[in-house]
Amino acid sequence: MLSLQLGGFMSISGAAFQALNEIRQESDLTLRNSKKNAQISAEVFRLLLRTSEKRAAGAVLQDQQIKFQTKVIEGTRDIQF
Repeated sequence: MLSLQLGGFMSISGAAFQALNEIRQESDLTLRNSKKNAQISAEVFRLLLRTSEKRAAGAVLQDQQIKFQTKVIEGTRDIQF
């Protein structure tokens, strides 16, 4: 049986070492997946923010157009023939 000495205090068998190694690998994979999920979430947030900014800009433009049209209409009313 394969045995590993850890700091002179404890030894573990090959099976236990293999199990610890598998846990470490799963932990590494979980960490990588978490990082990818965070990157995806950040990108989705950026896209939603950009969409909101475009909608807000469109609303401002529409408001400016309405104000301009109102001024034109009011100006036309003031013209006497």
